[in-house]
Amino acid sequence: MPRKMRGHLPAGVFPLFDDFDGELLYYPDIIPVTLNFGRILSETRSNPGALFHLNSRQFEELVAEIWKRFGYVVELTSRARDGGRDVIAVKESEANLRFLIECKRYDHLNRVGVGIVRQLYGVKEDEQATKAILATTSSFTKNAKEFFSRHVWELEARDYDGVVDWIKLATQTRSL
Repeated sequence: MPRKMRGHLPAGVFPLFDDFDGELLYYPDIIPVTLNFGRILSETRSNPGALFHLNSRQFEELVAEIWKRFGYVVELTSRARDGGRDVIAVKESEANLRFLIECKRYDHLNRVGVGIVRQLYGVKEDEQATKAILATTSSFTKNAKEFFSRHVWELEARDYDGVVDWIKLATQTRSL
């Protein structure tokens, strides 16, 4: 969350413009992205196992890039205190859409349980988003799948195969 900086400037620091008395937004959590998404998308398209070489944050960044390539305006939330969603994807067109995407970069044996899915549903309801999506490099427990099936128009599950499908779609819609 940006902090508003106002008031006197420290010694040796000058305003951007003469007589500037506005507010500056300071983003303390901005971290440069160093991944070559084109290369990673291409690599994971031909070798989906490469997803497991990404750390959790890189997986979140990859999902954000995929949605950007789908034509959405994307916001990647901060690493800590992300509010229960890692990516916010918005598209204003015939109907305005706002998706909340929670990313879980798990080992393939560590399945996502219903508790995490319920939390995401609560965040979606609280923020009145169009839909919430849980993307994972793993799979979902039986109870999690049942919860998703009861809320099919509000929640979506994307397991490892679903994420690989996104990658294929993202690499078809835009040349690397």
